[in-house]
Amino acid sequence: MKTHTINLLIFISLGICLSCKKQGTPKTTNDTSNTTSSGDTNTSSSPATIYVVGTEYSGPSTGLSSIIKCWKNGTSVDLGNPSAEGNNIALSGEDIYLACTVRSPTSTPGAYTSNAGYLKNDKLTNLSAPTSRAYGIAVSNGDVYVCGYDRNKGTAAYWKNGSIIKLNTSAGSDPTTTAARAIAVSGNDVFVAGFETNGSYSVAKYWKNGVGISLSNGNNDAYATAIAIRGNDVYIAGYEKSGFTFIAKYWKNGTAVNLSDGKFNTVATSITLSGNDVYVAGFETSATAETAEYWKNGKVVTLGSGEANGIAVAGNDVYVVGLRGSYAVIWKNGTAENFSLGNGGTSAQANAIAIAAR
Repeated sequence: MKTHTINLLIFISLGICLSCKKQGTPKTTNDTSNTTSSGDTNTSSSPATIYVVGTEYSGPSTGLSSIIKCWKNGTSVDLGNPSAEGNNIALSGEDIYLACTVRSPTSTPGAYTSNAGYLKNDKLTNLSAPTSRAYGIAVSNGDVYVCGYDRNKGTAAYWKNGSIIKLNTSAGSDPTTTAARAIAVSGNDVFVAGFETNGSYSVAKYWKNGVGISLSNGNNDAYATAIAIRGNDVYIAGYEKSGFTFIAKYWKNGTAVNLSDGKFNTVATSITLSGNDVYVAGFETSATAETAEYWKNGKVVTLGSGEANGIAVAGNDVYVVGLRGSYAVIWKNGTAENFSLGNGGTSAQANAIAIAAR
């Protein structure tokens, strides 16, 4: 069930939005595992509406047992229960946009295919044939941007209104082991965060209008997971291996800021900006436990057992979503509240959060 566990990420390394704020009401602030194009989360003092996207499972936390979930102020929103993983969220006007990976059964019992897609409210749009995945989403001036990868075409990519745009890869890299994890739009510019491999290691990078910029030197595994834009500044969260452990970090305009000390594996999964403050969510994995955390301007706040996958700020309130035990969870200023499981649900996780002021 856990989408960010260190073991899974090491395996991926071997193989492998907040959306733009639209003018008008409601004012939106979205975390996509990870992205924001406006750079600032909601500072309005008015009551906020909290949207969270994730996945619920009715059996083993894989395959066709998964359905996409969206919660509004803690109450489940009816999306028609498509078999899919809910990975990210963006708001625009009265509409909810969810990036998802759709599961479809094959002729082999228990087997399935995966393809990238997104939901606008309860309407599903498939973006590609199997095998593909969608991780990030942003909406700007009526245009819908979704990022992920398309193994059918052998590339990391983003889709603008359903049309695929391939991301350039460096000479010597393998485009089939490249992934786009987060997307943001600022003015006429499209920013995508992710990674590619150089044959030996994964290289954290981002693309601006399709042109790649490396964040790590390629001498060890590194991954970019989230992106936020403020003015001319580009903030990217991720993690990089140092010795035998992963260090959570973010890069500001390519300069790294370490968030952990390397004692235990630590992953940064989400980033958002509020005023002059930088907030990053993630978690630490020791030999005995996983601990959800977030950092404000580099200072860690421990949330307790679990994983933190998304973060957003409204006024003086900090919201973090993730998983704790078998439940999707939201922490508000450090206090946890589990989301209820649906009928037949056995476990769930929350992957991203968006806030709309009303």
